[in-house]
Amino acid sequence: MRKKIIGLTVIGVIALSGVVSAASLWGTYKGNDIIRLTVDGTPVKVSDVPAISYNGRTMLPINLLKNAGITYTWNQSTKTVDIQTKKNQVVTRTVGMNYHDAYLKLKKYGVTEIYSSVGESSSGAFDYVSVEYNGVDSSLSDDAFSEILSAISATPAEYVFIGFTDKAYYQVLSEDIREFYAGNITGEEFSKRLSYNDGSTASSGTQD
Repeated sequence: MRKKIIGLTVIGVIALSGVVSAASLWGTYKGNDIIRLTVDGTPVKVSDVPAISYNGRTMLPINLLKNAGITYTWNQSTKTVDIQTKKNQVVTRTVGMNYHDAYLKLKKYGVTEIYSSVGESSSGAFDYVSVEYNGVDSSLSDDAFSEILSAISATPAEYVFIGFTDKAYYQVLSEDIREFYAGNITGEEFSKRLSYNDGSTASSGTQD
């Protein structure tokens, strides 16, 4: 079984952001290549100075944080930027998540179905959402795995299952997914909380 390590680069609290760098792909600013900043795949609007590649480093102007949905305060007297991380914000579940919209987003990654149901464990009933993938674990790329977790992270269900055609599946608490994207746990810690069943024992919908 191949454990998935989330291949996301977290810059500050921009847990769901990405940067694309290529020589002059997005133009230049004062002789430096412009870097496009995206959030959930949507380019962040640049109203002033853009992000740039400077001496091999990606430099993000503070004004882009607001456009990316990041809360911060600027103290002129101390020349200090204070970013309010999601660790200090209340993480809420989305009631009545639209799984159809999530499916439409994920089908290009090989997802064939998303459904919610109720399972049984030794401690009683529990609710879960199952994401069915058209392939086996080894064929699921890290990018697709990350996209699935991101798209399903707002589920009100207690557990998330990712099922494969060979009956194997991943199982994780939806709260652990949100904790990861909030920056409260590392990718390594998240992987420890992620359990894998090769399909030879319990089936999806039965808590380990």
